[in-house]
Amino acid sequence: EEVMANSFVRTAGHLLRKRLPSVNPLRWLNLHEYQGKGLMERFGVSVQKFRVCDTPDEALKAAKELAPGAQELVIKAQVLAGGRGKGVFDTGYKGGVKVVSSSEDVKKIAEEMLGNRLITKQTKNDGELVSKVMIAADRKSG
Repeated sequence: EEVMANSFVRTAGHLLRKRLPSVNPLRWLNLHEYQGKGLMERFGVSVQKFRVCDTPDEALKAAKELAPGAQELVIKAQVLAGGRGKGVFDTGYKGGVKVVSSSEDVKKIAEEMLGNRLITKQTKNDGELVSKVMIAADRKSG
């Protein structure tokens, strides 16, 4: 019985490999960085303190809330593409990830990012519209 079972497994495996077409993987789950961090935080994983903002004024408020314990703040354009740090906006502004040491700088950078298109190696030629930015505290404070 064991020999027969082994023979069947080898034959079935051989037939499956021959008859199944190769399939390119499809991406069914798209999460922004802030959504992934939120899920991890919800299930007890330690993450940096962060806020998500739609306007430069919200970004300033978030930076002030995070800044008392933070030596540095990171502002990140939220688009579904990698290479944001090396990306360029349609306005010519460079970089979708910035590290700053003052909350006032966060507002200025949010003004450069929000409402503009970020072009990276992983976006189409016209880039992705940035409608949200994530403000994160440095790891020491988060």
